[in-house]
Amino acid sequence: MGGDRFLWNVVVLLLENHIVKGTQRSEEQETKAHGQIHPDIEFILSLCHQFSPSIQVTTCRKLLKYLRGLPEDKEDGRPQRRMTRSKKKGSRLNPEDQLFILANHTSKQLRHFKFLLTSFVASLLSREVFIAQVVESEDNQALQPLYQSLLEENLLFVTSVAHSVESNAQKGTVRFWRALLHKAYDILEKVNYLLPNNIFITVVTGLMQNELATVRRKAMDLLNTKLQQQGNALAAEEESMLLSLVDQLLSVVIATKQSEYDAEELAVNRQTALFSLKLLCKLLGPDHPHAFKKVFHVSTQVFSSTSSSTVVTASALLCLAELCTSLKAHAIPHLPHFMPGLLSVLQNDKKLLSNDLLLLSSVTTVHKVVESLPYFMSPYLLDIIQKITALSAMEEMETNQKSPLQLRLKAVRQNLSTTMSPRVLLPAVTKCYENVCEKNRNCIGPLMHILRDHLTSISKEDLTSHHHQILNFFLTALDFRVTQNHLSLADIDQVEIHVIQAMVSLVMRLSEAMFRPMFFKLFDWASRNEAPKDRLLTFYRLTDCIAEKLKGLFTLFAGHIVKNAATLLDDNNTMKTDDSFFPADPNAEEKSVLLLQFILDCLHKCFLYDNEGFVNKERFDTLMQPLADQIENLQGNEEAYEERMTSHVIPCIGQFAVAAGDDGSWKPLNYQVLLKTRHSSAKVRFAALKTIEEFNNKLGEDYMTLLPETIPFLAELMEDESFEVERQCQEVISQMEKVLGEPLQKYF
Repeated sequence: MGGDRFLWNVVVLLLENHIVKGTQRSEEQETKAHGQIHPDIEFILSLCHQFSPSIQVTTCRKLLKYLRGLPEDKEDGRPQRRMTRSKKKGSRLNPEDQLFILANHTSKQLRHFKFLLTSFVASLLSREVFIAQVVESEDNQALQPLYQSLLEENLLFVTSVAHSVESNAQKGTVRFWRALLHKAYDILEKVNYLLPNNIFITVVTGLMQNELATVRRKAMDLLNTKLQQQGNALAAEEESMLLSLVDQLLSVVIATKQSEYDAEELAVNRQTALFSLKLLCKLLGPDHPHAFKKVFHVSTQVFSSTSSSTVVTASALLCLAELCTSLKAHAIPHLPHFMPGLLSVLQNDKKLLSNDLLLLSSVTTVHKVVESLPYFMSPYLLDIIQKITALSAMEEMETNQKSPLQLRLKAVRQNLSTTMSPRVLLPAVTKCYENVCEKNRNCIGPLMHILRDHLTSISKEDLTSHHHQILNFFLTALDFRVTQNHLSLADIDQVEIHVIQAMVSLVMRLSEAMFRPMFFKLFDWASRNEAPKDRLLTFYRLTDCIAEKLKGLFTLFAGHIVKNAATLLDDNNTMKTDDSFFPADPNAEEKSVLLLQFILDCLHKCFLYDNEGFVNKERFDTLMQPLADQIENLQGNEEAYEERMTSHVIPCIGQFAVAAGDDGSWKPLNYQVLLKTRHSSAKVRFAALKTIEEFNNKLGEDYMTLLPETIPFLAELMEDESFEVERQCQEVISQMEKVLGEPLQKYF
């Protein structure tokens, strides 16, 4: 009778009979019967396998077409008046309508039939018997148009079911439609895996010429899935067939909308085609660079166009990124064409910042371009650095979490700092600093990160040859406090620390022979008579950070600043001078407090890491009185005084005593501190007591030699008019008893 014409009719009739007279299981039960095939279904599958693969594929296509022609649902869930299949005289009933007569079945049976028929097609295509028949078939070429027809019909069926899912989203049957859609995609997957690469590519090529845009898009989706899963090397013939798709995909990308109705669907198709080109380039680009030259032009045209949607623009950018990564040197001739457009996208803040996908895609593209072609970026480097630093500053302010954008920006900065030559990068960094210093100072932080990483990674030879250029830049950048003195001290501190950290990274790469003259030059830059006094703040803050990094090595150079530090301690001591160190400055007092903190912290680190006898007699005599007098220095408000004493003055004096190392130095220092216990201010007496306690903690049993001269002063404080001072005195005595191991009450 002709299996190709009537086998599908038999399948429909047998499945309908299975529903009506068989197990009567619902579609929900059917979905749960994983791996269990009913004997009726097994019989139908076996029947189909008696025919050739071409007839079975044709049968599957006709079954899907029949399914697509069935109505979505019945208006009434109850069976209507039964009709027989016998064709009565004068009736015009379509033969297909007599296979599954809607009037004789409920809506539930209709749904069950649809699901059962879809599952049957999926099972047939995945059966080992059928696959073996395909493999053994001598005429696989004849199957090619049949596979294409099956895929076309399947794609139409998927689209139809997807529409039903949307239209039934608020109804109780939505679970059924979702399950059916899943089965429809299952068929698509089965056919996809069934095809050898060469036949698959031919089928996809045919599908892409289909009149329906939906089918063309699904064909590209199938291609993308196959390309992403492609693990083995392709044959030369397969590569050639895939390369022939490039022009077809480009025609989809450059298509323009015909009507408003098509706009959204057209955008999705263009996006899918760009993704296909990206995958093809990744797979074939390294071996066939010339085949993708047109893609450069089209991608640039798409993302440079103001009429392109943001999704399409983002896809074009990512396609360009893959082109640069895969083609590398072959992308160089195209740089002048696509870089201006890419920079234009980056500089369109209004569009860029309102769309996260476009922003991430743009930064990703910059990353890939810089990574692939670092030696050809010099004409565009300044614009790239300015935009990347601006985005980095913005992202850091908005979120503390490590977002994908933050990670990508960090990768770009890392590429810029490690792949660029100092000859190219340093002038760009200098120019960028000049541009952002006034307009967008938040960019200075990320900019200094780039410079810091660059200084860490460059060779010794490059560092030596560019040393003076780098130092001149830092002398300019370290002057930020002077040139931007209209800003608040908090804002200045925030920017300055980034410059200092970059400077410290330079210091860590220098030899002693290079560091010594540089340090002396910095000292002269800050301390000479005509220099702005604000530079001293920056210098001692920088010196404090350098001392922390170099530790004991820094004491080899620190002797140069001792006298200046002692002088500045006295010049900013309110008990020694009535003149402000920063005259006519509205923030004079606050600046003096900061300067004292930086100097004390710097000296504390010199004393802490002193292993080479840094505190000799001369330096001890120079520093002793200025340091001891800081206890009575009331510079700043009460809160600032207490914080300075606790965190800066007392630790510094305590470590100074340790570094001095002998009782010949301890006695005069201890006596000068004891004199402060007779000061008229209770908070000064309290601070002096805390300093004595620090001596006791630092010197331990060695403090016993200083006890005779200390006891009379403590005796006076035991009867102090201030309750806090008296209580602190008792705590100090108690602490001494624990350290020395004997009671002191007998001395009072």
